[in-house]
Amino acid sequence: METAHFVTFLSALPDDSFEENGETVRPRGHNVAEIITAELREKEMSVSIVQRYGFNGWTFEGSARSVPFWCFLGYAEPWLLIVKDRRWFANRLFGSVEPFVSVLQQFDLVIDASEHFSALKWFTPREYGKTNGE
Repeated sequence: METAHFVTFLSALPDDSFEENGETVRPRGHNVAEIITAELREKEMSVSIVQRYGFNGWTFEGSARSVPFWCFLGYAEPWLLIVKDRRWFANRLFGSVEPFVSVLQQFDLVIDASEHFSALKWFTPREYGKTNGE
């Protein structure tokens, strides 16, 4: 069974992207990623600093209750946050999915409780691809 680890949401935060000479110096969403990581830290999750990911988004990684994860945030109208399970392959293959689902539930609580975000929808990668015409 595939786990829904793609989440879309809306944000009322201003566009914080920056271009210089026609080049993207900073893609939009740094402020969104910073708010999410700050709120995850308040939930006592270990979270790295936010880093730029090419010209289209931001990444950060962390762990919660010994479950490592990696995240990508990009603007796809609405926002898209992908949370990837980074446990050892054997743990993902033969272990329970429950520890990762617990991490996803924390993300859901953080994003849903924030005054900056609304209209959360969780998808499996396959479901997300279908909603976006793939």
